[in-house]
Amino acid sequence: MTTFARKLKSQGCTWALLGATAVALGTATAPPVAAEEIGTQNYVQILSTQEVSYTAIVTRGTDAINTKPWGTAGFQTISSSQTYLGTEVTVTQEQVADNGVTWALISMDGQEIGWIAKTALTPGSYAKVVSTNAVDYPATITRDTDAINTQPWGAKGYQTVTSSSTYYGKTVTVSQEKVMDYGVTWALVSLDGKELGWIAKDALKAQTYAAIVSEKAVEYSATINRATDAINKAPWGTKGFQTIASSATYVGKTVTVTKEQTTDYGVTWAQISLNGEVLGWIAKDALKVQTYAQITKETEVSYDAIVNRDSDAINTAPWGVKGYQTLYSSAAYVGQTVEVTKEQTTDYGVTWALVSLNGKELGWIAKNALSIKTYAKVVSEKAVAYDALISRGTDAINTAPWGTKGYTTVGSSAGYVGKTVAVSKEQVTDYGVTWALVTLDGKELGWIAKDALKVQTYAQIVKETAVDYYAVISRGTDAINTAPWGIKGFKTVASSADYLGKTVKVSKEQVTDYGVTWVLVSLDGKELGWIAKEGLNEQADVVEVRQETVTDVIPFTSTIEIDSTKVNTYEAVKQEGVAGITETVYNVTYVNGVKTTSVVASTNVVKEMVAEIIVKGDQPVITYSAEYTANENEVDFPILYIENAELAVGVENIISAGTKGYELVTYKDKLSDGVKVDTVEVSRTTVQAVRQVIEVGTKVVEEVPTTPQTAEQLQATIDMTLLNNEFLTLVNAERASYNTAELVYDATMQDEADLRVSDEVSALDFTAPNAGMDHNRPDGTPWYTVFETSDNHAENLLLNTLSMSGETFSVDEKELATMMFNQWKESLGHYRNMMDPQLNTNAVSIQLVDKNGMLVYVASELLGKQ
Repeated sequence: MTTFARKLKSQGCTWALLGATAVALGTATAPPVAAEEIGTQNYVQILSTQEVSYTAIVTRGTDAINTKPWGTAGFQTISSSQTYLGTEVTVTQEQVADNGVTWALISMDGQEIGWIAKTALTPGSYAKVVSTNAVDYPATITRDTDAINTQPWGAKGYQTVTSSSTYYGKTVTVSQEKVMDYGVTWALVSLDGKELGWIAKDALKAQTYAAIVSEKAVEYSATINRATDAINKAPWGTKGFQTIASSATYVGKTVTVTKEQTTDYGVTWAQISLNGEVLGWIAKDALKVQTYAQITKETEVSYDAIVNRDSDAINTAPWGVKGYQTLYSSAAYVGQTVEVTKEQTTDYGVTWALVSLNGKELGWIAKNALSIKTYAKVVSEKAVAYDALISRGTDAINTAPWGTKGYTTVGSSAGYVGKTVAVSKEQVTDYGVTWALVTLDGKELGWIAKDALKVQTYAQIVKETAVDYYAVISRGTDAINTAPWGIKGFKTVASSADYLGKTVKVSKEQVTDYGVTWVLVSLDGKELGWIAKEGLNEQADVVEVRQETVTDVIPFTSTIEIDSTKVNTYEAVKQEGVAGITETVYNVTYVNGVKTTSVVASTNVVKEMVAEIIVKGDQPVITYSAEYTANENEVDFPILYIENAELAVGVENIISAGTKGYELVTYKDKLSDGVKVDTVEVSRTTVQAVRQVIEVGTKVVEEVPTTPQTAEQLQATIDMTLLNNEFLTLVNAERASYNTAELVYDATMQDEADLRVSDEVSALDFTAPNAGMDHNRPDGTPWYTVFETSDNHAENLLLNTLSMSGETFSVDEKELATMMFNQWKESLGHYRNMMDPQLNTNAVSIQLVDKNGMLVYVASELLGKQ
């Protein structure tokens, strides 16, 4: 039979004509456009794009909602306008297509939905806000017939969320007012901190409260002396006040007042606390204010005093001041010296002193109970630096000059008589004695009367000169010292007798105030010390010239020669390198035994240097890989047919299978420095083809006539459950390849699928467009009216020819399911329905029909979402 095939495209619908009749229908939502041959693709083009921002109502329920404008490359239908009919959406973009349709990109609640024809929308019109005012007042809801909305009624996006009847008589807080262009004022109300929404202001009655006319921070104590007063969270009658206690609970208690407020009805209220915890607000008239002694003067001081009265209290604060408490009695400290750091005078005329003992604060005592202690004063002080001898053994050594505050005796001069000490500071007291701070061997001893010391004197350096000459020690009776004799710190370290007749180097001369010149001498580079210059005889310079020979090694050089006959891994030494030797003679001058100059007299090459020569190759290393084989030049095997009279005509059996002939070629790869540069053939063997032998039947078998079956008879043999199972296996395998959840058979939809098949069978007319099939019921209503609701459903339909009427045909559910699945798969709209991840249930039905001399079938698939 000759097969003719072409496709016609429409939005969500593809008809495929195959053989006599083959029709597949999806959920069409737009009229068909011109036909196109298979293998070509013409897409709708976008002429213009415009960003917009407005709201609209979906007013047509027959439109598709797509991922892109319908007909453009890659568009897919993802929903129907029926789902959003009557719903307000936001339009953010418009595109005009070359077929004249304007498409709108819509979203709802911030979630993008897709593209819909603009003619399916009606732009919204909203009331305008003419003024907005922030307010803050309470009000009672006095009308139970009003709506409470998300916005003032009629404004863009408003929705009614509740009724005023729910809150009738409740007190709410008003935080904002808006006046609309239709003259109504709306109030934004909250209850217990939770926002309710917008209500007409006329439905509210504003509340009034007492006002605070003055407020001040205070701090005083008072006694609650009236038992009939309320204690409130705020002054009585002000907004938010509540009674939380009665004054009867606290009568006679002393409380602290921290704040006062006066209301517009003339009452002063006091905020009170007890033991640090706030109780609330009480009328000030219910309190009796306590009075305390006041501090009229305070002075920072620092002096010592003796406690000379045993009948005084020592308190935490001056007696009678708020919060004071008695800690001790002065009897415990009579005769003890205390430190006074602060004085305070009270309004009853007593001066109080804050006292401490040994660094620990005791408290406040009346100043009259103290006798001020006096100390010697230091009238002058100076830093000094001299040595002195302790010459008197009857003096005290103290931590400070005797009699000054804090001094203590730490030693006696008797232990240091005759010792030399260092004096670093002197202080003169008001009783006329000069005291010296002394140190022995770097350790401070303390203060001693300067009269107990004998100041030491030292020789002084009056001149110093740097020199450079040699001399001979010519006198053996001189001392050699660390410094010129008599200088502070000098010590004798040697005698000139040890070096008599030795030549020494002189580097420095110093003249003392007693007229002697001393010189600093060294021997063989080692410093000896200071000796009187008179013990030396200065010498003239001794000059000596000597010849000295130095031998040097000359390292050999290295050169490389390239041998192009060798590989690049080759390396060999052609000539060994030998180092050279030179000898240089120098004339060296010594002055007083010290080398001063060196001049080259001659240079001689004792041994010539021989250069090293290394030979290297530069050719690549050629290697070969392991051998491998390949089959080439295949030749088909010959076939021998043998007749078999025992076999029926048309039956063929392979007696022995044939194999193709070929050439088996062995290769290996040529490598240069490890890189393949060529392929080398090693061998080539020809493998002959092996003949295939087939026996062919020649026996003629007479056919047994069969009785043709009607569509009704064949229909009775179809297992609808098995058909659904076979179809689900195919479609779920396809969905799994895209990681889409499986469809589940929904037995509750089987009746609807059977009904839709019956609908389409009753409408079959091969002379009508689409053979009379569409997605409508026989009464003209849409297909989805078979369900109680049209939400979340899709339909696929199919018409196809099985055989000519009267021909033998056997029903196979797997084959039927495969034909249905493959034909729907070839149609974009039907395929999208089968693969839709938002749909998870289905049911299929099929009915065989004898029509116009052909056995045809009508199939239906319904999909849904549970």
